[in-house]
Amino acid sequence: MLLSVTDSGFMNVLESIGQLLVLLLILAFVLALAYYASKWTARFQNTYSKGSNMEVIETIRLQDGKYLQIVKVADKYVVIGLGKESISYICELSPDSVERFDATTAQNVSGMSFSKVLSHFTKSDESINGKVNDGSDENKEE
Repeated sequence: MLLSVTDSGFMNVLESIGQLLVLLLILAFVLALAYYASKWTARFQNTYSKGSNMEVIETIRLQDGKYLQIVKVADKYVVIGLGKESISYICELSPDSVERFDATTAQNVSGMSFSKVLSHFTKSDESINGKVNDGSDENKEE
């Protein structure tokens, strides 16, 4: 009698583990499906908008639901204000005044090591404070 109770308890544990594994596999399948569906949608949107004469250059959020955008329409750059229920023309910019962020600039920034980025920011902080770290503080601790 004791043996049969132990066997059924062991089978319940195995059955629970099996159900958990099946649920994890289903979850992994759904996540993979969502990932590839979003990649396909992004690729479709990129190819759809490539031949158009309009492009959003930059967007900045001002408040909830309110944005400023620089938009290239044909060969002109315009600044528009976007609200929840309205779009307002603000001004036109000269092509020389618009700075484009291209892929090579992004690669240069992403290819920088952390120490270079950190030294860039510490140099900026030192110039603000008017002091330069010459390494003499490190010798005092030793």
